[in-house]
Amino acid sequence: MITIIANATTPPGQSTLFLITVRLTVFALGFAIALGAVAGILPALRAARLDPVTALRNE
Repeated sequence: MITIIANATTPPGQSTLFLITVRLTVFALGFAIALGAVAGILPALRAARLDPVTALRNE
C-alpha cells in the first residue's frame, strides 16, 4: 500500500490522524465523476423527451 499523505507533521512512531492512499483517491475521483455524470445526463434525457412547443408554453 502506497501512502500519499500520512499527516506529514506527525513524528515517527505516533498514530496518524488521517491516511490518504492511492486506492482511496481513485475511489473518490471515480465516485465524483460518476455522480456528476448521472446528475448531468438524467435531466438532459428528460429535457430531450419533451415536446418543444409544450416546453416553451409551460415556461
